[in-house]
Amino acid sequence: MRSLFPWGPRCPDRAPHDDSLPPFPDRVLDESSQPPVFLIPRRPAAAALKGLASDSKSAESTEKELPAPPARPKFYGIALPGWMGLRKERNKDTITPPTSGALQTGDGTYYEPGLGACGIVSTSSESIVAVSHIIFDAAQVGPNPNTNPLCGRKIWVTREAAPGKNVSMEVEVVDRCTGCKAPDLDFSLSVFEQLADEQQGRVLVSWAWVV
Repeated sequence: MRSLFPWGPRCPDRAPHDDSLPPFPDRVLDESSQPPVFLIPRRPAAAALKGLASDSKSAESTEKELPAPPARPKFYGIALPGWMGLRKERNKDTITPPTSGALQTGDGTYYEPGLGACGIVSTSSESIVAVSHIIFDAAQVGPNPNTNPLCGRKIWVTREAAPGKNVSMEVEVVDRCTGCKAPDLDFSLSVFEQLADEQQGRVLVSWAWVV
């Protein structure tokens, strides 16, 4: 075969077609020369869906099985007698007066009144009372006891004279009881006789400041 370009090199004649080679589909490749092929087994679709459903159910059961948070503890206040919470000052026997309306419980006695610490002259027929020196002195402002803020204050006193039967009355503070403990009260005889018999001399009473 001659070249179309006379100035170029002459192409060699093409080798004749070799009919001895089999067609491409019939050729056998050398398997040793091929790279190895790794097949990853696939999960069947039905099994995969079943697995997802089971995983979802297990997650739901886990959420349902979670324990409920513990309930917050409740705290309840305890009412104490007013004189138990009195603040001490000056010395161990000095306590501030109880809060208005707080219920007190102490001994009730009687005495013969006259000129009291509040500067008022009283008689046994009046509805008066002397409070403990502990409470009276704690409320004192200045050196003059006549100006004590407790002078003239009203107290509501109650005594259980019999089961289910209470006797109550209102009294006015006019004096200071030197022999009384913090919750004790010392009444005029007329007041004491309304609460108990004179022969009893000392009885348990409950009382509170009138607001």
